[in-house]
Amino acid sequence: MSVYRNLLFHEEPLQARKGKQFMNRSVVCPCEGVIEKVFVNHASRVYEWEPMFVIRNGQGNTEKITLGVSGEISELHVKENDRVTGGFVLASMKEDDFVTGSD
Repeated sequence: MSVYRNLLFHEEPLQARKGKQFMNRSVVCPCEGVIEKVFVNHASRVYEWEPMFVIRNGQGNTEKITLGVSGEISELHVKENDRVTGGFVLASMKEDDFVTGSD
């Protein structure tokens, strides 16, 4: 069974560049499990609802981690096969106001 999770945690304003307001966001793990797949890397661009991670939880179910915002990955804190717990920061990203087709 797959579950989609839209996760955002802790945000803080970053200095505006070229008239855009950026927010720094942390992507937080929703459960205990093992990182099965990482779809992003440092400095990669992420679009709304694009899968970032797949985590296999203790019950054997997978959870696909997505975001409801677009931005750029500023830090990646996990790799495939890492064990994680709920609340662990998987990645940090700089959210921007880039408009996508789902807006």
